[in-house]
Amino acid sequence: MEKKRKEARENYLRIIYELDEGKGVRSIDMARKLKISKASVSEMLRKLALENLIKIKPYSKIFLTAKGKRKVEMFYNRYYVVKSFLKKILKHKEEKAREEAHKLEHVFSNESVKIIEGLMEDRVLEPEKLLKPLHSYIG
Repeated sequence: MEKKRKEARENYLRIIYELDEGKGVRSIDMARKLKISKASVSEMLRKLALENLIKIKPYSKIFLTAKGKRKVEMFYNRYYVVKSFLKKILKHKEEKAREEAHKLEHVFSNESVKIIEGLMEDRVLEPEKLLKPLHSYIG
């Protein structure tokens, strides 16, 4: 259950980041984007505010705090590393890589993402450097 809550928190922060154009975000806009009730959004926003990830006042707009922005930047980095891995190494097409990366980014630890990122930067995982072609590992 904890994994689901973590994923939900990350998704809320990401949506605030995506919807914010420097003027803050309204909870009703978040509810529409998530396709859930405004009450559900309000409940999660209270939790995020208690963690100092967002700033919100009653009947006003929602803003990410510096801590919240750092978290979102970390999520996006994780997403892009995983997506790059899926595209470059596993040769997934863009749409498939996006779908898979969105699922996997919540599963990989920060440590695993850093290792993947390092391997890709060092060009260790390039298909031509592997002993066996990647497609031979996949049924």
